[in-house]
Amino acid sequence: MSDRGVLLQYKGNRCASCGLSVQEMLDRHGTFERMFEFHHVDPTSKDQHYRRLMAQRLSRRQIDEMDKCVLLCRNCHGLVHAQNIRAQLTLSIDFRGRIVSQIVSGWAKADLVSKTIRFITNQPYTLHPCRVEFFNGTELFLTVGEVGSKVLEWMQQMESIKELKVVRLRDEKLVYSMSHVGHRSIQVCHLIQFPVAEIEYQEVEHPKEVVFLRNGFALMKSGDILSEGTVNYTLNLRDDLAGALMPNPSFKRTPNGAA
Repeated sequence: MSDRGVLLQYKGNRCASCGLSVQEMLDRHGTFERMFEFHHVDPTSKDQHYRRLMAQRLSRRQIDEMDKCVLLCRNCHGLVHAQNIRAQLTLSIDFRGRIVSQIVSGWAKADLVSKTIRFITNQPYTLHPCRVEFFNGTELFLTVGEVGSKVLEWMQQMESIKELKVVRLRDEKLVYSMSHVGHRSIQVCHLIQFPVAEIEYQEVEHPKEVVFLRNGFALMKSGDILSEGTVNYTLNLRDDLAGALMPNPSFKRTPNGAA
């Protein structure tokens, strides 16, 4: 797969507005070149050397740049800029008697015939409800975003916590777990599509090893992008938690790993 093909896959392989897929373009026309473009949700964040950066081989800087973008087909990209509608939404849910909110910034594309507006953003939805089960029998009910904000705190306390599991409420699926396995060492089992951690692995050599784990995707050394399955790894934490040492993880693909 070409580096551009990897980046398209990382951004979902389809237009975030109309849903046109890269595979559909390949099946119908034999190519996806010139048909898909990366739209920066915040134009001021665009790398000043963007064209040069995108012409290079796949790198962390390119993945970082993609996190600023949504994938649009050429037609929708032109319409989004032509209409120039920017929007900010406040999403809220009533979760077990409390209101949890998320503010999302993006762009919109209006359809005057169907009288609909399509909102486009690079920010993940973080309000999915979860249950956190602790080794001592206590439970917390949190959204994905709240779980993500607590992970480092829990890591610091794992010697006393011993073990925790995060279960997604909509299907009772185990999506994340941590267990204390030794002094300052934590074993983690992480469903790839559960976006609570962003990890980069150093000194990766084997093509089937993970290079990046972020935003619900795992990027392999081979260039493959995976969105299903689990990654298992051990964290050997320093006292300040900064610069945690993480050996290359083992990857286990599961039949029903999609989030």
